[in-house]
Amino acid sequence: MVYLDNVVIKAPNKLNHMNKKISFLSLLLVVNTIKAQRDSLLPFSKGPGPLFSFGLNVQPKNNFVYRQIYTLDERNLESRFVMHNHVYYGLSHKLTFIAKQPVILKRRTNGKHSRGLGNARFEIETIPYVYQVADEYRFRITTVTGVIPPTTTSKATTQLTLHSNSYFLGITQSNTTPKIFQYGGIGIFIPTTKKSIYYGCRLYYELGFAHAIINNETLFFGVDFEMSGEYQQSRQINGVSDFTTGSNMIFFGPSARLSTEHFIGQIGLQYPWIRHVKVINPNKTNYRFACAGALSYTF
Repeated sequence: MVYLDNVVIKAPNKLNHMNKKISFLSLLLVVNTIKAQRDSLLPFSKGPGPLFSFGLNVQPKNNFVYRQIYTLDERNLESRFVMHNHVYYGLSHKLTFIAKQPVILKRRTNGKHSRGLGNARFEIETIPYVYQVADEYRFRITTVTGVIPPTTTSKATTQLTLHSNSYFLGITQSNTTPKIFQYGGIGIFIPTTKKSIYYGCRLYYELGFAHAIINNETLFFGVDFEMSGEYQQSRQINGVSDFTTGSNMIFFGPSARLSTEHFIGQIGLQYPWIRHVKVINPNKTNYRFACAGALSYTF
């Protein structure tokens, strides 16, 4: 109704009906716009990826990213709390340089505590193959090549503190849609012999599935389920295998990831599914759980 000089004039029903149609069309347009933004593929550097394993860290050209990861490995008679400092720089859209420096904040073994720097690690990750269908689907393969010099300040000998040169080779694959993500990979850690001691190769493998809850041009939030495995050869001394060393472990668990234009946060928890450790007292080193949290910032 329209009030004019105390006179009530009824608006035509057709006009009211037209206004309702316009309002409905406007609402439909807004919904479709939001849906279109939500259903777009994420850039390589913003999508889901492994928290407990390796790979899928390729950055756009000239992107500089600093990432800090905190990991806690809890075993029956041993625990290790480590801060991993990572730097990524995109040399091109398909080639990224990566530098890593772990800091052992606290390591407890048989009631004794220690700390120190682990070995630095330098990697190159490349994308040799990409297949993409508009904003609907993407498949890609990446390769990882790394060298780990003995820069540790710790006297203990662990995977992070080997006192000999080591190398890493890996390959990953990923399938990406606006809502569903899948990734997997396999890699090998190759140490060298020093003072007649060879600590054995380590074979890593990973598999993950993620689902996007929010995915638009400015914000991503999703949850994923990650499985990571590790097989370690027995140690050799003067060419003779020590059959009380070596292991075969598989972990699985959930994680959550939040990404914006400059910030990425991720947190997750893993439990051992298979934990075959070849030691005299397996209860001494059996894993109870592993948890991790990561923060990244793009400059």
